[in-house]
Amino acid sequence: MESHHLCEQTLSAIRRLVEANYVGRDELYAAADAMDGDARQQVCRRLAEFLAGHAEELQQLLLSSGAQAFDIAKLPTIAEAALFHLIRTNRGAAGVINAAERCEHSLKERYEDALARTSDAEAQAILKRQQDEVEFAESVLRTMSHDEQTEC
Repeated sequence: MESHHLCEQTLSAIRRLVEANYVGRDELYAAADAMDGDARQQVCRRLAEFLAGHAEELQQLLLSSGAQAFDIAKLPTIAEAALFHLIRTNRGAAGVINAAERCEHSLKERYEDALARTSDAEAQAILKRQQDEVEFAESVLRTMSHDEQTEC
């Protein structure tokens, strides 16, 4: 990735996306741990790995612009595991999948916001590709949710 300058508004939007991707990753790992069935767990873990990759790519974009990378030590400590196990207890596997889907939807909306704040063509291309992948992940989770509901 070549070095170039991004405006502060774009850098700020990218930093927020880095954080959101790491939080989403943690939520998907927690969802996987709360699920029954290896296939569903693997899907959630694989989607979490994609989000980690997104965050790392965005970190590189920050660094190539001469900006400081997002400090992952500043990530909020949320009790994702406890939350997803509580959802599992109260709403079953469908509830866990549904919650994970909502997390992906929220992340997709953050990408929409970041795209609206970004004028750099290279940054927009990266954000758009990642947004499309998040949208795909949301559709995978929606399909899993639908499959879970039809099994009940």
